[in-house]
Amino acid sequence: MRKNVFLGIKLIGFWFVISGALGVLSLLDLRSFYVNNIGAFPFPYSYIRLFTDSLIPIFSLVGGIYLFRQKEWGRKFILAVCLLSLALVAVSFIPFSGRNVFVSLKEYTEKNYEAQKQEVVKRYKDEYQQETLQKLEQSHQLTISSLPGLLVALIAISISWNSWVIFYLTKGRGRAFFREPEDEEPEQKAE
Repeated sequence: MRKNVFLGIKLIGFWFVISGALGVLSLLDLRSFYVNNIGAFPFPYSYIRLFTDSLIPIFSLVGGIYLFRQKEWGRKFILAVCLLSLALVAVSFIPFSGRNVFVSLKEYTEKNYEAQKQEVVKRYKDEYQQETLQKLEQSHQLTISSLPGLLVALIAISISWNSWVIFYLTKGRGRAFFREPEDEEPEQKAE
């Protein structure tokens, strides 16, 4: 007999199927995936990220599908993905060998800003360059000043989502959904 699926289970399953499918599609561009993961962090951590970033989408997709099918191991896959994501958030946002996500994003922003400045100098006439460069500088300063707040918000969302999923599937209503009926077989045999 199939039980009615709780809204929370549907939400979690839907999220992990969609995010897993998009993650698997992003793995198809292996060169870009490899360069982004290896070049962003120092030696041992970069290979750990390469390994985990290739497993998380696959586990998410498989876990989400089997969560919809009410399989216990689908729930365990989702729990593994959430625990791994929490560990990666913790490691990514703290200084690790002098480099973290904030430093990476700031460097990316600086490179992008310099490229935009060069483009303005090439394309605009002298009388329009000064005004455009001032607007570009203001935009760059706004980006740099809002970057820490943006990262804190992303950390909070990631930690909150993964913590809620772990709680829901282990202690909340979602755990009861995956419990097998314990004494159902002996009663059937007695009749």
